[in-house]
Amino acid sequence: MTRPLRVGLDVRMWHHTGIGRYIRELWTRLPAHDLVLVPFGPAAVLKDLDRPGVVLDAPLHSLREQGALWQAIRTQPPDVFHAPHLTAPLACPVPLVATIHDLIPLHVPVLGNLGTAYVRIMGTWLVPARAHRILTVSAFTRDDLIARGVPAERISVTHLGVDPRFGEPTPRDRAAGLRARLGLPDRYMLHVGQWKPHKGLATVLEAMAALMREGFDVPPLVQLGRPDPRHDIRPVAAALGVGHLLHNIPGLPDEADVRALYHDAIAFVFPSRIEGFGLPPLEAMAAGIPVIADTGSATAETLAGACLEARWNDVVAWQGALRAVLADADLRQRLAGLGRERANRFTWEQTARQTAETYPRVPAHPESPTGRSPS
Repeated sequence: MTRPLRVGLDVRMWHHTGIGRYIRELWTRLPAHDLVLVPFGPAAVLKDLDRPGVVLDAPLHSLREQGALWQAIRTQPPDVFHAPHLTAPLACPVPLVATIHDLIPLHVPVLGNLGTAYVRIMGTWLVPARAHRILTVSAFTRDDLIARGVPAERISVTHLGVDPRFGEPTPRDRAAGLRARLGLPDRYMLHVGQWKPHKGLATVLEAMAALMREGFDVPPLVQLGRPDPRHDIRPVAAALGVGHLLHNIPGLPDEADVRALYHDAIAFVFPSRIEGFGLPPLEAMAAGIPVIADTGSATAETLAGACLEARWNDVVAWQGALRAVLADADLRQRLAGLGRERANRFTWEQTARQTAETYPRVPAHPESPTGRSPS
């Protein structure tokens, strides 16, 4: 009888939103696949996990973290080390599996020159050259890597999952209490995500303003996400005359409140130009909320056919889609049914199983770097 594979998992981003959710779900579900997880991360996180691990407290995306990763893995080597983001050890003394979620900064200017160069060098050259297996959360990101010279045979697609609790009804008193606490009306639209230009929120605000000029009763747009002063959308909303309809909620510490916010929305908008996966609209679908979204990137895999589609920069299309969803209860019901069916296809159990299946295929000894140049 063979012993379980010991997998080192970098948990430094445990408390982050997107990557953190991915790490937490893998941490919960991978042990069911005959694996022993060894966490590598800050002492505070290891204490919360209440499991023996390796202290690793180096800053993310730094030169210092490379030496710290190498030393930590060399001191207490697992059978395989899984880096859940671009923060992968480039000199790894054990076989390395690395997840690359997206290459968005190479498509849209979300980072400065230094950050973009980091993503290009790490994401398309160094990490693929040194990892024995690359995991992507969508075929879109896989194809993006292939187009930049990463061999297709070294990439596995492991889609993300939806928390099944999004499909459970929220008690009415909890939903009403949450609305009262946040100062929200009974009827509102929802967006979940960052304030970035490629997220397309300006287009939705323009469409809302156009509907108001028609005399349409436009409900407020609740935006759940931490504000970014570099890309503040509030002046845009004010200039369009819809500033009073934009409600920002930086975050909700209770995940049950987050699910309640989804469940109570009349529609979910997701006008993002490019995504590595696009989890929030799938969560909305699981909650039975009709979704309007751009499906021009990874969202084509996750959402297409189960939502109303409108390009991220097409104000007229968004105006028509908003009007249709807000005015037609039958359409909302039909989209809700299609969305639930689509969301049911994506489970974290599937993510964990597909991820676990990549580990045994890792070679016993690291290959030498390929020597490719960054694209």
